[in-house]
Amino acid sequence: LSMKSGASISATTSEIALLILVFFSRFFGSTIVLGAIILPLWCAMHRIHHCLHDLKIHLPGAKFLCYGFASIVSLLAIVAWARIVIL
Repeated sequence: LSMKSGASISATTSEIALLILVFFSRFFGSTIVLGAIILPLWCAMHRIHHCLHDLKIHLPGAKFLCYGFASIVSLLAIVAWARIVIL
């Protein structure tokens, strides 16, 4: 892509914010956000669970606490995602 001399691209902050909002309110964009929330959450809780095990901290129900928290937050994110996609 080339620009003609003297031509400039200018967009106000509100126009850029509107474009971002439109992208993330569509199916593809909101699915990216859903994955960006859920996947690192599960990874972090998995690492915390194994870190506790490596440090010889054996809490009763640590697995259920870690993965249960990840499940609850994931379900909340999916519900929010569904409300965005449906509306």
